[in-house]
Amino acid sequence: MGSGLYANSAAAGTHEGVDLLLRIQPAIKSYPFDNTINRAELVPVMEAISRGYTHIATDSLSTLYQVKKIAHQPQAMNEHRHLLLHKKIAELILEKNQPIHIYKVKSHIGIVGNEIADELATSVAKGTETPNIHIQDDSNPHESQYWPYHTQDTPDHADAPTRPQPLTDLDASLRKLCHNMYHMGTANTATTYYAAAQKAAALIDMPASNKFLTSRTVTPYETTNVLKLRCGNLYNNKLAHRYGRSTTSKCPLCRQPDGGYHLASGCPALSEAYIERHHATGMYILKAIKGGRLGSTVVQADVGSNDKRTTEGLPDLPTSVPNNILPPSMIAEYEQADNDKPDSRPDITLYWTEKSHGLLKRHYTFVEIKYCVDTKPQEQQANAEEQHKGLIQMIQKHDVNAEVRLVVILLGTAGYIYEDYTKKQLQEYLGVDAHALKSLVTNLHLQSVNPLMAKVLI
Repeated sequence: MGSGLYANSAAAGTHEGVDLLLRIQPAIKSYPFDNTINRAELVPVMEAISRGYTHIATDSLSTLYQVKKIAHQPQAMNEHRHLLLHKKIAELILEKNQPIHIYKVKSHIGIVGNEIADELATSVAKGTETPNIHIQDDSNPHESQYWPYHTQDTPDHADAPTRPQPLTDLDASLRKLCHNMYHMGTANTATTYYAAAQKAAALIDMPASNKFLTSRTVTPYETTNVLKLRCGNLYNNKLAHRYGRSTTSKCPLCRQPDGGYHLASGCPALSEAYIERHHATGMYILKAIKGGRLGSTVVQADVGSNDKRTTEGLPDLPTSVPNNILPPSMIAEYEQADNDKPDSRPDITLYWTEKSHGLLKRHYTFVEIKYCVDTKPQEQQANAEEQHKGLIQMIQKHDVNAEVRLVVILLGTAGYIYEDYTKKQLQEYLGVDAHALKSLVTNLHLQSVNPLMAKVLI
C-alpha cells in the first residue's frame, strides 16, 4: 500500500518555485491487520495538517466524513478501527490557530493535483519508487485486546500453513466451533457403546430420534431414563453387581442375565408391557397405511384389538392371513402351521392381484414390526426374516408366479428412528406419503419412549 501528498510551490511556501512531492509509506509492521485503504487515505491528510496546510483536497469522501465526525462527535468514533489516527488528526486541528478546510474532489477526471498524488501513491504501492517518509503511528485502539480465533486449512493448498480465522461473533459462531471441538467433553470414547453408536449414526434419523428431548409429553424422569438406556447407564442388576450392591448380575424377575435392553425389551416377566407397546405401535402404522395409496389392499392385521381398531375408525380385520387370498392348494397346510406357530403371523398383510400374460398374479406384502437394540437393527431384521420364512416359502411353493415381499419395520427400543429400516419401508413399500410419514415417525418415536418409561422402568 502507499499514499501520496502533493502541494504546488505556492501552497508549499517554497520561494524556489518547487512543488512538494511526498511518497508516503503508511503501512505499519506492529499490527498489519490495520493496513487498510482507509488508513492510506487518512495518513496524507494527517501529514498535510502537521505541515501547516490549511486547504486540503482529497478524493476520499469517507475520510472527509470521518474527520468531521471526530471533530464534532468524537463519542461516535470510539469503536472505529483507526481511532488513534483520528484523535491525532483532531489534536493537530485544535493546535492550529486558523481554520482547516478539507475539500472533496472527484477522482480520475484529470484534476492535476489529484492525479499526481495518485501516481505518488501507486509508485510506493508497486515498489517502483522509494518512500520519502514512513508513517508508523498506531491507529487501532484495540490492538492490545484479545479476540478468539481458530485455524483453518486452506482447501486448495493442503500443504500450506493454517491461517487464523477470527470468529464472527461470540454467540452462534463460538457455540458451533466449541460443539465441533469439545462436544464429547472428557467422555471416554474407547467404549463399546460409543463405537456402536458411531457405527449406527449413519442409519439413524437424528432429529426424529431425539424428539423426546423437547416433547411436552415426556417427563424429565422419562427423558433421563432414555438417555441412560442409550448410554448404558440405566440401573439394573448387572450394574448393581458391578458396583458391589448385588450378589448376582441376573434379572430379579426372570433370573436371566440382566442389562438395560433386557429390562427394556427382553424380560419375559414384562412381556405384557412389551406386547401392549407393540400393539399401540402397530395401530399407528396400520392407520397410516390405510390412509395412504395402498390402504385398500390391507386384508389382515394382528395389532391391537378389534374394539380399539373400531375406536380408531379402522375396519374389523382377521388376525390370520385370510384363506381366500392364498393359493387353494396350500390352505390346509397353512392352517396347520398357523395353529402350531401363531407367532409366525404377520402383523399386517397387504394383498392385490393383477392379470399378467393371461394369468392371475398374486402380490403379497407382509409387514412385521419389531423393536431392536438401538445400535444393532440388523439382528432383528434377520429374526423377522427367519420368523416368516416358512409362510413365504409355502406361498412360493404353491404359486410360483406370486410376488411376495416381507417389509420389516424396525424401531429402536430407546426411540431411534432409522432412515432405511423405518422411514424407507413405510414410504416406499407401504404407501405412506411424506406428509403423513413426518407425523407418523414422531408418534412411533414417542410411543417407543413413553410406555417404556411409564410401565417398564418405573
